[in-house]
Amino acid sequence: MKFELPDEFDLILMNPPFTRATGRVGKEFKGKEKGLFGFIADESVRRKLKNKLDAIREKANKDLREMLKPQHKLSIGQAGEGALFLYLAYKYVKQGGVIGFVLPKSLLSGVSWFLLRALLVKKFHLMYVITSSEKNEYNFSESTNMSECLIVAKRVEEHNENETTLFVNLLKKPKSATEAVILTQKLVNGKLSAYDQVIVNSVKREKLLENLTNWGFYGFDYKHSDSY
Repeated sequence: MKFELPDEFDLILMNPPFTRATGRVGKEFKGKEKGLFGFIADESVRRKLKNKLDAIREKANKDLREMLKPQHKLSIGQAGEGALFLYLAYKYVKQGGVIGFVLPKSLLSGVSWFLLRALLVKKFHLMYVITSSEKNEYNFSESTNMSECLIVAKRVEEHNENETTLFVNLLKKPKSATEAVILTQKLVNGKLSAYDQVIVNSVKREKLLENLTNWGFYGFDYKHSDSY
């Protein structure tokens, strides 16, 4: 029986690679170019895959610029490969479908991520942005010490004036999957307590549009936060 992937998905969850390049190492690459997909020994295969990636990047830049014609000179530049995975999620998730991504925290304020912020606020209801400010615990992935953020967004055709995003700043990260599930349930049900050490800031969509250059401060804006 042949299995065929659907054209669109209800749910896309991902922790994509953040890097911009993979060095090609090992004696089989001695004297050869280093670059993306360095783990592929066959140069013709590597080149074909890289050309495909370059085509996706070009298409992503073109589509994203079209959303913000006055900023047509912007590009995803140094955002890394995670930006392309987010763009592809937008292309393949259904209307009403949900995406959940772990991405670099630079998504919230980096210049190269500007077009992706525009994508999230224009084509999605950005429901949650979760960050950690616990000392030396700024990541969600086990294999990196990078500062990261977790986003959850719903693909929508139309927006309403009451649409809001919850910026969640974890002053103390959950130490296990069970703790994370319990904390999530409390957040969704509005039952966080002082013990949970979480700051929640509810931000209207219009504010995200006004401040596309920097969303990072919303996770630390105590003045306009619901603090627990």
